[in-house]
Amino acid sequence: MTDYAAMAKSNGGEKTWNFNQSKPGQWILRLGTGTLFGICWAVTIEWMIGAATGKPIKDEVGSDGNINKASYKALINMQNMARGTRTVVENGLLQHKAGLSLNGSSVGESVLKQNYGGGSKGPGLSKYFSSKLHNHFAMILISPNTTSTTCHQLGAFLPKSSELKFFDANEGEFTFPNNKRTEFCNFVGAYMKRRYGHWHDWKIHTGKVDG
Repeated sequence: MTDYAAMAKSNGGEKTWNFNQSKPGQWILRLGTGTLFGICWAVTIEWMIGAATGKPIKDEVGSDGNINKASYKALINMQNMARGTRTVVENGLLQHKAGLSLNGSSVGESVLKQNYGGGSKGPGLSKYFSSKLHNHFAMILISPNTTSTTCHQLGAFLPKSSELKFFDANEGEFTFPNNKRTEFCNFVGAYMKRRYGHWHDWKIHTGKVDG
C-alpha cells in the first residue's frame, strides 16, 4: 500500500487531513442513506469552499476515528439532494459561498495524453497543472471508462500566493507551500497515476480563484 503522506513529504508538502470515506466508521454512517458508495461530490464541494474562504471543512467534520456525525450527515443529505442536478448545484454553491466560478469547459484524458503527457495521463496532469493553473481551482472527475455510471470527484486549489491544496475523499487533504508549486503539480500527477491510473475517463473542470 502506498504511503501518500510520505510521498507528499518527499515533495515538500504534508498531509493535513486524514479523511477516508471508505473507512468502516464512515461507511456505517451511510448505511440506508442511498450514499453507500460515498459522498465524494458533497465533501469535495465543501472542501473547495473551505479552501477559498479560509474556513476548512475538516474543522467541522473531523478526521478518521473522530468524525462529527451531525456534520457528516449534512454531507450525506447534500449528496442526495443534488442527485441528477449536480453540475447546476455545484456551480451555484461555489459561486454563492466562495465566489468561485467554473469556466464551463473541461480538459479530457485525450488532451492530457496528447498535449501534455507523451502518452501518460499522470505526468500529463502534472504538466497541465504547472503550465495552465496559476491562480485557479480544479475539479477532477474520473470514471473507470466512458460508459460507466461510477464516478469519483477530487479537488485542487492553486492560488497565486497562498498554500496549494489537493483533496481526495478516499485519502484526505495534502498541503504544500506556495513556493513548492512544481513539486505540488508533480505530486498530484504521481498520486493520480498511482491511485487511479486504471480509471480511463478523466475530466478536469477549472476556474479562476480571484475573479
